[in-house]
Amino acid sequence: MPLGFSNWKDTIWNEQGNSYVKIENGIADLFYNEKTGEWGASILFQGKYPHSGYRWRKLLVGETLENAEFQDCAIFLSKYPIERGKYWLEAKWKLVERKFNINPLIDDAKGNVGIEFIAQINDLNYDADYCNCVRIAIVFCGFKWNGSDFEEIKKGEYWIQKGGLYDRDFHITFFVDELREIGKWQATKVDLGYYINKVFELLKDEGVEKLSIRLIQLYVEGVGVALNAQFDYVRTILNK
Repeated sequence: MPLGFSNWKDTIWNEQGNSYVKIENGIADLFYNEKTGEWGASILFQGKYPHSGYRWRKLLVGETLENAEFQDCAIFLSKYPIERGKYWLEAKWKLVERKFNINPLIDDAKGNVGIEFIAQINDLNYDADYCNCVRIAIVFCGFKWNGSDFEEIKKGEYWIQKGGLYDRDFHITFFVDELREIGKWQATKVDLGYYINKVFELLKDEGVEKLSIRLIQLYVEGVGVALNAQFDYVRTILNK
């Protein structure tokens, strides 16, 4: 979907430090400046946040752009694994700038640039505070401060957290690419079907059999850092 405010809504989590979200000539420009030692993010989103959160538009769902329709969610089932090479996510992005601000008390200074899908689990109540959902982060660029410079998080790493600092949701983060050069556009294409299958595998013991993706968000996030990234496009591709 084109990057424009008719399709996407801007928001800033833990707003501070002149953080902003802009879209000009189809380019999304996100800046987040964290100076207090608590995570935050500059975000563009569409869909509906869980736990009675804000809604902006419905999602465009279908097997092709021509037959796609606006719906509340896109549904995936563990009993129907997605074939490798069938369902792709592609993005063109660049990290414009990053800067160390402070050392947080309980974490390293760090930042991420990526896209996140938030999904309802099975038929649990997506709006209820007592029901958890799944947050699937596909990180194009992740880094941390080592005391003198930034280190890139290696492509292929992932982590899972069951119940975060700010909610009780399942947070699964996949680092799918690495920064090649600051200030230069780079394209990332990953097998999204593989990662959806992987989520079912990681949450099998939790009884997760159905994921209904209800929100998509582009973001730059961090703690103890300032970072600025731009997106030219983000799209999914379904091969027949």
